[in-house]
Amino acid sequence: MRNAQRDLECEAMRGMTQPHFRAGIGFGEWVKPWERLSKKEKEDAVIGRVKKNIEQERESQYGTLEMQSRWVAWRDEVLAMDLSWNNMFKFGDSLLGFALRAVYGTLITPAMKSKWDADEDGNCKLCVNNRGTIQHILSGCPVSLRQGRYTWRHDKVLKQIYGQVSYHVEHRVNNPRRSTKSEDKCIGFVEAGKKVKASFKKVRSYGGMGIMTAAKDWKLVVDLEKQLKFPEEVGVQTRLRPDLIMYSASIKRIIWWELTCPSEERISESHELKLDRYNNLQADCQTAGWSCYSIAIEVGARGFVAESLQRAATSIGIRGRAVKKLVREVGQEALHCSKWIYWLSEKKEWESRQVS
Repeated sequence: MRNAQRDLECEAMRGMTQPHFRAGIGFGEWVKPWERLSKKEKEDAVIGRVKKNIEQERESQYGTLEMQSRWVAWRDEVLAMDLSWNNMFKFGDSLLGFALRAVYGTLITPAMKSKWDADEDGNCKLCVNNRGTIQHILSGCPVSLRQGRYTWRHDKVLKQIYGQVSYHVEHRVNNPRRSTKSEDKCIGFVEAGKKVKASFKKVRSYGGMGIMTAAKDWKLVVDLEKQLKFPEEVGVQTRLRPDLIMYSASIKRIIWWELTCPSEERISESHELKLDRYNNLQADCQTAGWSCYSIAIEVGARGFVAESLQRAATSIGIRGRAVKKLVREVGQEALHCSKWIYWLSEKKEWESRQVS
């Protein structure tokens, strides 16, 4: 308790520091000075700091664990999984158990069995030549890729995204009652000593759809079941097929999302590779007079959703409960598919499955 109180007092003396060189005055979260806190507020602050210190000690101990510490390397690149009681009941025992064991690396794999079974070589049962770790089974096996196991998971996740984005475009973005004017809010200058009356008048607005605000004729195409054809209205010939395309002919604007379902360890690398792949197509669209937004999104093989999906959804006006629902259900879909990929990881044949 004394150490926690000392930390808070030292921070109060140091003042508000800027984490970045170019951060301006007032950047960051304001904290009430220690000397201005009431006795009750000081007690709450000390208790909060004690909890924070305990959590930091636990995190430092994770690195000493061989299996359980692997998630520390990628946890900052993904959104936290919703493990509320309500959501865990929806998962069910089987899926929830698989999720926890996949995160902490305790699933029974050939690589793990080789540690106690002398007859086990530890290699993948499909490709034979590579180590059969959970990361390899869920996203790195060339045989699984060739047989379409990863493609099936990718398409299932893409269909979940398409369903929710399609609803958003049809019912919100293309709503005839929606305003196409931008909602830029300016902060007016207030002279010294002048009082400003707060306005509590609520005006219902149908704007605020991000980069889709300026038009109501958006069309949506997805690369599922049949080959996606790049919109002819753009006037660009290409063999590339982004997973999800949204475009408006009236304002000559096109947005595409490219989905990847890598292992959580490779989310950052996959993001950069996908963006580089579409650089030339983006330049061609801009040359043709279209404003273009190339967005790469990632959903991890263990069911963790990268921040890129949340940013992409927010950029087209999906916010609040809608974006939480999108993240939750997309992650659960990826996790469910990965569970089947793991269960059938020793079966040589893979039956073609419908994306339904």
